[in-house]
Amino acid sequence: MTGYDVCKRAFSLFGVSQEAVVCDPGAQSRVLLDIFNQLLLDLKCREVDSLSTELQAEDAQIDALVYGVAMMTALARADRAKNDLFARLYNAKRALALKEVTRIGDVLPKPAEV
Repeated sequence: MTGYDVCKRAFSLFGVSQEAVVCDPGAQSRVLLDIFNQLLLDLKCREVDSLSTELQAEDAQIDALVYGVAMMTALARADRAKNDLFARLYNAKRALALKEVTRIGDVLPKPAEV
């Protein structure tokens, strides 16, 4: 599964059909990629250089990632109710995905070097 596949699944949670979502690799946003990588790091996954890169993650991590992208999309749309819902779902799925991790720390992500 690629980052674009995750985005399509996340956008479908907003009622947008997966067929209607067009993910053009040439038009990818650097901001979206940075947010995506922050979520990947939060889930203890390897960062990607592009959203078309195949993800190296377990199913539970990918499931949590979908809700993380949906959470951030709701935040960007200023949809407080959906953001709250997706934040709760993301945190629950994150806990499930990281149940094998012995130590989880809350840290601020490092900004990407430009």
